Amino acid sequence: MKKVFQLVESNKHRDRTLEAIKSDIRKYLKRERKKKLPADATYWEFECRFGKSDTEVEELLAPEIITALDKAHSEEWSECYVEIISKPVSTKEESI
Repeated sequence: MKKVFQLVESNKHRDRTLEAIKSDIRKYLKRERKKKLPADATYWEFECRFGKSDTEVEELLAPEIITALDKAHSEEWSECYVEIISKPVSTKEESI
């Protein structure tokens, strides 16, 4: 998911818009976790980036995105960029 979310919409209250964005992100994470893992993987890992635009981003852990959204809301950003990329991770140790 690579998306620019509008935090300000003319026909909605800012708090309702924020809750809708959080809901979309939670649904996406839940849907990605349900996908079938490859045979050599044990769980899904998420690479997350968040910022005002796609050029000024910071890397976050998946649970930190919601708090970053709250911070952007309190600072009254008009929009924010969210990028979440899932990848399978294996915890098996490889022998050398």
